[in-house]
Amino acid sequence: MSNFELKASGGLASGRFWSSRLYVTGDVSEASAAGAAHTGWTDAWADITAYLPTLSTLTLTSATTLDDTWHYATRTSTGEDLAGTSGEDSMPINTTALITWRSNTINRHGRGRSKLPAAAINGVASAADTGLILPAFKAGIISAGEAILSAINDAGLTAVILNRLALTTTTITAADCSGLFKQAKKRQDKVPSAFTL
Repeated sequence: MSNFELKASGGLASGRFWSSRLYVTGDVSEASAAGAAHTGWTDAWADITAYLPTLSTLTLTSATTLDDTWHYATRTSTGEDLAGTSGEDSMPINTTALITWRSNTINRHGRGRSKLPAAAINGVASAADTGLILPAFKAGIISAGEAILSAINDAGLTAVILNRLALTTTTITAADCSGLFKQAKKRQDKVPSAFTL
């Protein structure tokens, strides 16, 4: 049985970058795990692309083999060339919608999350729900998470939540979305401020 980190990454407005990772286990090769990352994120992108600005891109997926202490060993990467298709402007790059990963364990070790690239403003609900994720975008996020899980399962892998302190795992059973935008503070690091005197 091998442990892998599946990762997706790409660009954002302001020349910044995003990345998202998910841990999986299975008796497969690193190349097969990389194939699952490629297929899963390609399928997921189709579910959310209408709510992503053209500057939110997917440029790389990868699978990294992890040793018994869950540290990096070797990596197989796949170049990607996908971009958002919304004609609307980008939301601030430090905002993110999340795929929430659920398990049968109901505590903080029983759920995980994957950050998505910055959405376009058409991903925000209007009227009384202003500031929340548009319901159609939320449905797309859940569908995207399910597409990732499907690709993982089809490759003979199991998606897991890692407890880093105990080095134990909990099997992910479903994808969900809270409907709230969250903060990804590091994405805005080193973006220069422009004050007006």
